[in-house]
Amino acid sequence: MIPRTVLRQSTRMAERINNLLIISSAVHYRHEGRLYAYGPYAREIDIWSDLFENVSIAAPCRQEQPPADCLPFTRGNIHVIAQRETGGETLAAKLKQIAMLPALVWDLCRGMRGAEAIHVRCPGNLGLLGVALAPLFSRRLVAKYAGQWCGYPGEPWTVRLQRGLLGSRWWRGPVTVYGKWPNQPAHVVPFFTSILTDEQVERARRAAASRKLFDEELRVIYVGRLHEGKNVEILLDALGKLKRAGTGLRCEVVGDGPLRD
Repeated sequence: MIPRTVLRQSTRMAERINNLLIISSAVHYRHEGRLYAYGPYAREIDIWSDLFENVSIAAPCRQEQPPADCLPFTRGNIHVIAQRETGGETLAAKLKQIAMLPALVWDLCRGMRGAEAIHVRCPGNLGLLGVALAPLFSRRLVAKYAGQWCGYPGEPWTVRLQRGLLGSRWWRGPVTVYGKWPNQPAHVVPFFTSILTDEQVERARRAAASRKLFDEELRVIYVGRLHEGKNVEILLDALGKLKRAGTGLRCEVVGDGPLRD
């Protein structure tokens, strides 16, 4: 959601301006006259729209029925400036994205032209372009980095670049990040995080090393969105290894999303 410090700044910002542009890689859906996106995101944007007279979202938009984990936006002052949907892990997909870069930049610049305030959501393909271009179009900036701010082995260079730009003087607005990290500039604002602490990771490592034997059936539950970014398949793979090793267990998955099937 929106941290209090950023909410206060945004409220003061909204007192002076009327129009907010949000840049997001999240896929939106238009169906039967309503606009949808995945649930938590839609509810958050509803809050942003209460602060401004008009909210525009530069994001991909499909004309189809939304997945089951989506919810409709409930405010009437939200509209989408449709952007081209790109991405993928294959070489062909990456080459296509490079070839489309001039068109992507052109579309996004058209959306940012005349924007009074810009909110960029990272990491993501459009997020990277937004971080690089938004300071050229507005002095009123705010960003949300919904990823692992400390980085990790094998992290894509595009994600590192987004984090580097947001932490530099190029980005002249607040950046909300999961957790509190040392040596961060004043404009990087920590808020709620679901990332494990070092202490919790060490406790899990000790528990795994103890090779504890369970006298009763082990019950595991997952609650969350069924989306590729949640890595639920890693949980299922780990449970399969436990079961093959003779551990009795039962797993329940609570949630919905594009990977439900």
